[in-house]
Amino acid sequence: MVYDKSQYFGSHLENCPPNDARTASGIVYRLVKNNPPNKRDFIPIAERCPDKINSESGKPNRETCQAHGLSVYKNKNEALINKDRFHYFRDAKLAIANLSPECGHIKKTSTDETPSHHTLWLPCEMKIWQVFEIEEQVGEQ
Repeated sequence: MVYDKSQYFGSHLENCPPNDARTASGIVYRLVKNNPPNKRDFIPIAERCPDKINSESGKPNRETCQAHGLSVYKNKNEALINKDRFHYFRDAKLAIANLSPECGHIKKTSTDETPSHHTLWLPCEMKIWQVFEIEEQVGEQ
């Protein structure tokens, strides 16, 4: 698969997705509101709250690029802790996905409070909600 950066959300920004983001792979978790997950569960902060993403200088910064991606966690328990930490997620459900290269690029964007936090940048045409399932449903048919 060829990495055409211009086909990604946030690609209009310099160095977004970052050059050190790697091809998406592995299990990740995300908090979602809907069962099954749908498009509304995967709107980047840059689209939901565009007034909050620029630096004080008005120029895009690292956080601006990150806001064009999606927050995911490699650690299930950490995602659940954040469910309780933020009012917005109190009634959220835990969704799981096994990412493949078609899902885009990912980078560890952790903090001391969220060591397994990663940001996932999607190709513009990716319907990522079709890759995620509510965690309790994994394996059920």
